[in-house]
Amino acid sequence: MSFSQTPYSTSLKRSSQEAGLDDEPDDTRASSGGLKSARTAADADIDKETNSGIGLESLPIELLTKIAFYLSTSELLSLRLTSRIIEVKLFNDFARYYFAKKQFMLTAESLQCLVDISLHPKLSTVLEHVIISLDRYVLTRNLTADKFKGQDTDSRRARYETYLKGYYDQFAFLTTGGDRQSLTEAFRNLKNLKTVGLRDYNNNKRSRDGPDAVWRAYGAGTVLRETEVSLLSTPTGIFYPRPAICAGSGTPADFSARAFVTLLAALGESGASPENFEILLRSQDNLLPDHAFHFPPWLKPTVSSALPGLRSLLLTAEFIAGDDGFTRTFASFGDSAISKFLYLVPNLVHLRLNSSGKHHFITSFLIGLADTDVNSPVPLLPRLERLDFGMFALFGHTAGLDPLSRVVARFGRTLKALGLWKLSVQDSQEQQDAMRRNKELRPQRWAKLLANLPRLAPGLERLTVGALTQVSLGREMGISIVSGARTPHGHFVTSRTYRPEDMRDHASFKALLEKELAVPWWRLEGDGYGEDEEDDEDGSDEEIEEAEEEDEEEDTEENGNGDDAS
Repeated sequence: MSFSQTPYSTSLKRSSQEAGLDDEPDDTRASSGGLKSARTAADADIDKETNSGIGLESLPIELLTKIAFYLSTSELLSLRLTSRIIEVKLFNDFARYYFAKKQFMLTAESLQCLVDISLHPKLSTVLEHVIISLDRYVLTRNLTADKFKGQDTDSRRARYETYLKGYYDQFAFLTTGGDRQSLTEAFRNLKNLKTVGLRDYNNNKRSRDGPDAVWRAYGAGTVLRETEVSLLSTPTGIFYPRPAICAGSGTPADFSARAFVTLLAALGESGASPENFEILLRSQDNLLPDHAFHFPPWLKPTVSSALPGLRSLLLTAEFIAGDDGFTRTFASFGDSAISKFLYLVPNLVHLRLNSSGKHHFITSFLIGLADTDVNSPVPLLPRLERLDFGMFALFGHTAGLDPLSRVVARFGRTLKALGLWKLSVQDSQEQQDAMRRNKELRPQRWAKLLANLPRLAPGLERLTVGALTQVSLGREMGISIVSGARTPHGHFVTSRTYRPEDMRDHASFKALLEKELAVPWWRLEGDGYGEDEEDDEDGSDEEIEEAEEEDEEEDTEENGNGDDAS
C-alpha cells in the first residue's frame, strides 16, 4: 500500500490550507496531499499582467521580496493570499526559505508531508536538507489522565486520550516499517538531496517570528497544542518514574539507534547518495550505542550503497560505552561496530566525533583509531581533511603522545583543519603527585598539547578550540580565551581559531597559547573546594558551528524546520 494514498492525505491537505500553504483552487493543487502546484509563469509574463496594475502587484520582484523579508510567517502567508500575481512573484523565495531545509518526525502524518513535498514538481527540487527529529511518544507505568495539564477532568482526559492514541499510532507505524517505506519513497524523489540529519532538539533561531519562536518537526506543534506535551522532552515530568518505553522500540537510545539504521536503509533502497550526514544529539539518553552501527550481511549491501558519496559525517555516539550503563569492552578497536562503520565511508573529508560529556573518557577508542594501519590496502579514512572532537575527557600523559595527539599524527598526512570543543584534560596520578610535592607548579596542559599538533599535521591550516577545561588536583578549571577579541554583539569570544601564521614557529605558538588560554589557578587556592558551577553540556554541536568562522552566515537562521507558526 502506498502511503500517499492513506487517510492522512486528507488531514495534511486541511493542515496545509489552514497554514496558508495551500491556497490555490482545487484544480491547481498537487494531487499528492494538496500542496501547491509549481509556478511556471515566466517573469516576463508576470510583468505583462502588472503593467496596468497599481500597488504591490506592480512592484518589481526584487522590491516585493525585500518587503516580504521583514514579515513574520503569518504576515507573509497573508500577503501571498492577496492575489495570484503576488503569490507567483514570491513563490521562489518562499519555497527556498521554508522548504530548502525541513524537519520531520517518525509519524505517519509527518512523513506523509515529506512524501508530498517530494512529489511536488517545484518543492521537490528545492528541498536539499532533510532532518529527522527524535520526537517520540513514551509510556510509563504511572501514566494516567491526571498527569496531564488541564482546567478540569474532561480536558485532562481528552489530552490523555489524544496522547495515548498518538503512541498507538506511532507504535503501529514503526513496527510495520511505515517510516522506512515513506523515507525510501521521499528520498527516491528528492533529486537535489544533499544533507540528511538526525537530531533531538528544536532550533530556536527562528528570528523571523520573534525571539521565542521555535522551528519544530512537522506535526510536533500540533501535538504540543493538543496535549501540552513536547515529544522531544526527555521522559521526565509527567512520565516519572522511569523507565519510559518509546513507541516502536525500547529505551531512548534504542529509539535513536532504530532511527539511524532506518535512515541509512532508506537511503540505500532509494538510491540516494547525500554528501552530508549529521547526527546532532544533545541528551545523553539519546546517544547512539555501538549496536546502532552493526549491519548484518543481509542489510550491509543496502546501507553500504548510500555511504561512498558521503563527504561530511557528524556523529554523536557513546562509542564503546553501552546505553545500559555498563561499559562494553572489546578485544580491540576493530571489534567495535563503529570502527567497521567508519571503513564504509572511504571518501569522507570531514568527520566530527562527539561523545556524552567532558567527564566521559574514550581513551581506548582514540588509541584504537590512532593505531589503524595507514599503509593498509584498505586504509581508514584516507581522504580526511577536517577532524572535530567534542564532549569527552583525556588523561594527561607524562611520556609519549596523548591519545588525541596520536590521532592527529595518524591522519597528519591529509589533515588541514582540527576543531576541539568542550574537551577536558585531567592530570594523571604522576602529574598530581608532582603538583603536591611542588606547590608552585602551574602547568598549562592544553597549551603544551596544542603546541605540538602542527608538527604532527604539517598541512594544518586551521586549529579551532573552545570551552576547554583542565582538571588539576581534583579541581575543574575552565580555560578562558583572553585574546581580547569580541563577538559582533560585544561579548568576549568563547573560541579561538589559529591560522598557519600563528602556528609556524613552535616556540612562538606555545607562548601565544600560554598567553591566550588562561588557567584560573586561583580556584585551587580559594574556598569551596570542588564546588565549581556546573557547565551546561547541551547544544555542543550548535555551539561548534557558531564558533567556526566559515559557518557563521549559515547558522544565523535555520531554514524551514517547522510545521506551522508555532
